[in-house]
Amino acid sequence: MLFGCATETLRRPRWHPAGGNSNQIECNSNLDLGKTFAQEFPDYAALSNPQPPAVKDIQALLADDEALVIVNIGDKKSYVWAVTRDQADWNELTVTTADVSKAVSALRALLDFDNFKPFDAHASFELYQKILALVEELLSTKARLSFVVNGAPTSLPPQLLVRRDPTGKALKDVDWLIRTHAVTVLPSVASLKVLRGKSAVADAKSPLIGFANPVFDRTPEQLHQNVRVAANVTASRVLRGAVADIDELRGG
Repeated sequence: MLFGCATETLRRPRWHPAGGNSNQIECNSNLDLGKTFAQEFPDYAALSNPQPPAVKDIQALLADDEALVIVNIGDKKSYVWAVTRDQADWNELTVTTADVSKAVSALRALLDFDNFKPFDAHASFELYQKILALVEELLSTKARLSFVVNGAPTSLPPQLLVRRDPTGKALKDVDWLIRTHAVTVLPSVASLKVLRGKSAVADAKSPLIGFANPVFDRTPEQLHQNVRVAANVTASRVLRGAVADIDELRGG
């Protein structure tokens, strides 16, 4: 524990052989270290030991076209908050940790590299309805959404949530959340202040363009062959023993 001491430690001290309370000494040392970090590295302190900001403080950090969405899934009660620059709303959800974990696990399995089943857009739509439908009206006019989630939803990109009933639609025509909103996932609400506090942007010295070569044949045999060919080409072109040929890398 870096910025505080456990109450159990204070209730049940273990005495140091020399007569001093070693836990209390450690506790004081941690508190001093925490103060040092807070003074000299405030951004690090804010991320590692986030404090809940007030709604008005959050709103001051948001742009006019942006909303912050906070989803807290609990064993007994769950909640969703939506905050924009001029409004804030919250609702209790009718789902629990068990409900969401089951749904997310099923969807996440469909994203595995060795899965050949199509993504279940209907299940994604149902999950959207359970988590975000109650704040949809507030979010509908915002082009950018920043999410803070806990538990199972952290393993499923919010971009894959489906906003409208996908019945009768091909996956390419489904109303994915990413079609209407730019989505960001934040580690905590407090991190928003840290990220917005420094907005320096670095310009690239030279332009960069990239091309991808997707693998459309996903049979295990073809995938294995592609990996082997790529490894052989890389080794033959740029590796000289244990050393990479920098000129070859730059020229390739």
